[in-house]
Amino acid sequence: HGQASRWRLVAFALVAVCVMAGFVANLDLGFTCICGAIAMVVLDRRPPDQMLASLDGSLLLFFSSLFVVMRGVSDTGLPSLVWEKLMVDGRSAEADLGSFSVLVTFVLVVLIGSNVMSNVPLVLLLAPQIHIFGSQERFAWLLLSWVSTVAGNLTFVGSIANLIVAEKAKAQYRLRFWEFTRIGAPSTLVIIPATLPVLWGMAKLLAD
Repeated sequence: HGQASRWRLVAFALVAVCVMAGFVANLDLGFTCICGAIAMVVLDRRPPDQMLASLDGSLLLFFSSLFVVMRGVSDTGLPSLVWEKLMVDGRSAEADLGSFSVLVTFVLVVLIGSNVMSNVPLVLLLAPQIHIFGSQERFAWLLLSWVSTVAGNLTFVGSIANLIVAEKAKAQYRLRFWEFTRIGAPSTLVIIPATLPVLWGMAKLLAD
């Protein structure tokens, strides 16, 4: 039995490595995850009933609906129009994160937006707009991921992960909005301004 468990552990590790390799190779994200999950179920050699029963159907429905709604909002063209107005100064077709004002605007939009609609929906909404940074697109993606992650700590609604954990834990402890914000807001409002000079310096180096 111990040897079989060790074999499964090695097999699962190999599957995890293959999934990570798929991510690095830019394979389709959903297809790669599904293939990895199927491989683990097959290698486990146990009926998956217990695992499937533990899935949270309401959570899956929530995320599926979220993707549909955000795609609908994005297709209206309004996010693209607002984003271009905020990021592009009119003298160039591309936005420049090497400009401190553009960088600060970017950070503020992500920070505030993440705490209005939560960080995952905001990233879904902004993802199609990142191309306007042209040669700085890779840095814009990194900046978006960094700021949206830190912004998720500002308030209770800043991150969907906060909501999920609070929902799961409410039978044992009811986390209040202001109780979370009292701790999260100060740390976020220190980290974001403190990193702005570093982020601006990175943007200037990449621009050069």
